[in-house]
Amino acid sequence: MILTVLTPAYFPPLRIFARAARADHLVWADTFGFNRQTLMHRTAIKTRNGRYWLTIPVLKKTCDRQSIAEMHIDTSQRWVRTHLRSLELAYRNTPFFYLYWDELASLLDQKWERLIDLLSACRRFCLKHLAIDKPIHNASELPPVDDRTERVIAWCRAISATRYLLESGQTELLRSDLLECNGIQKAEFHSSLHPHTQLFGTFLECGVLDALFNLGPESRIRLADGQIHFHKTGESTERKER
Repeated sequence: MILTVLTPAYFPPLRIFARAARADHLVWADTFGFNRQTLMHRTAIKTRNGRYWLTIPVLKKTCDRQSIAEMHIDTSQRWVRTHLRSLELAYRNTPFFYLYWDELASLLDQKWERLIDLLSACRRFCLKHLAIDKPIHNASELPPVDDRTERVIAWCRAISATRYLLESGQTELLRSDLLECNGIQKAEFHSSLHPHTQLFGTFLECGVLDALFNLGPESRIRLADGQIHFHKTGESTERKER
């Protein structure tokens, strides 16, 4: 059984969901520390002038470290109107814009106060339209462990997972010897998503909304592009979309 972690993010790229589609269980990492200028509160869209970032304004931290779940949105700023207008201008001429627009606009146009609540709604929207149906576990409901490798071990034990799937290039963050001693196999996901047709010229990787607006339901098929490399055996294994 494969476990992978989803860091709460504001409509992250399609490749993040390609990894999620290959796992059997997902951990929603609501206990992770918040970092500004990351996908935790911003997403990229493609405009006539290139890549443009839509950022959710958050209130300043009250201490050195706050988890994502502790962050509050700065409701004094009219960011929703700006985001919706920017999305409409950038994507209203794409093939599948109106397939998602009403639901997306309704999602954003609510009185969100906590960042994690909005990001959870965005996650549900994406998983629904990408047809990813996996058990989801909140990190806040799993054993709290500070050390990265020991935390993975604790979470895998709690969920009865024997394999842990990471993004390409992240495997060195974990201690392989400790994982193996606890019967957990480290795996690395290599995305091979091909560029898709976009407006405004050359392909730019953006958030998942770009894929949905341009590809529509075909986005689900794209999730199968990629390979899982299981480090313990040294073999590359490709799993089809579940």
